[in-house]
Amino acid sequence: MFIRKILRYDLVCEYVNINGETFVAFVDISGFKELMKKDKALESLNKFYQYGYEVIKSTNNDGVEGIFVSDCGVLFVRDDGGSAVENKRRCLRSLLSAVKEINLKMLRHDFMLTTSIAYGSFKWQEKIEIDGLQKNPIYGQAYVTAFLDNESGSPKIQPGQCRILPENLPDNIISNAVNSNDILQMIDRQGNHYYFYWMLNTPQEIEKFNRGYEEAKNSTYDQILYALNSNYSGKKILDQNDLGLDEDWCGNNASFKCPICGKVFIVSGMLHQNGRRCPRCGSSTGFCDLNGASAGGRAYIEW
Repeated sequence: MFIRKILRYDLVCEYVNINGETFVAFVDISGFKELMKKDKALESLNKFYQYGYEVIKSTNNDGVEGIFVSDCGVLFVRDDGGSAVENKRRCLRSLLSAVKEINLKMLRHDFMLTTSIAYGSFKWQEKIEIDGLQKNPIYGQAYVTAFLDNESGSPKIQPGQCRILPENLPDNIISNAVNSNDILQMIDRQGNHYYFYWMLNTPQEIEKFNRGYEEAKNSTYDQILYALNSNYSGKKILDQNDLGLDEDWCGNNASFKCPICGKVFIVSGMLHQNGRRCPRCGSSTGFCDLNGASAGGRAYIEW
């Protein structure tokens, strides 16, 4: 069995107990048995552990921690901010940001994940050591609910999907996205679940994506991959009269927010005449024309 434990910032660190209510995500590699037949299982595990560590270590995903065992992982948010609705939203945003980034990184290598998220009690206990045996107990209703949904929920969760269980969710936690850059706007209610569309950029894309995915989900692994990958690339042109909170454009210099990992980075038309790749994940490239905004130039990002 392949086992690796990952916590925030370090692969090996002092375990800190957690006991309270929070969001918990159970993440599983889709089609793992099929990957074993294709001799891709070990590669998928290596990427899963690598990206899980990178994402959790990133300060961009504030408060997210995790445990990865075999072909699954448990992500949770250490919530120390009380019961205020806005603090709960902050925790959910952090968890969704981590889920999105791990999914996108895995998709680059044609690996898909399923993710179930639940809210409720969660307990992670410091390592218990017995001669010849080590255990890191995980308890709590949120973990059990997320695990059971991923394993045997109805309808069956499909490759690439991330859904949030409505049971026990704090009131108004998903409503009222702050602005067009708020990751919460990419949550949509479908039947008895909320679905998080990590592969899309705007809510307007959801209906079209659902049609294409519905046709592909009962087909082959590769056809589902195609449905996800068809929404994986894109291009955004900056509008100087409608810049986002993480965007700026002055002369031949522009700042962009990477749609893959969320990193904000600067591009200079003079220094980066062939564009500049995101310095964090390398999955997007920003461009800024040398002649600048006032002279009719363009600034845009591609991924």
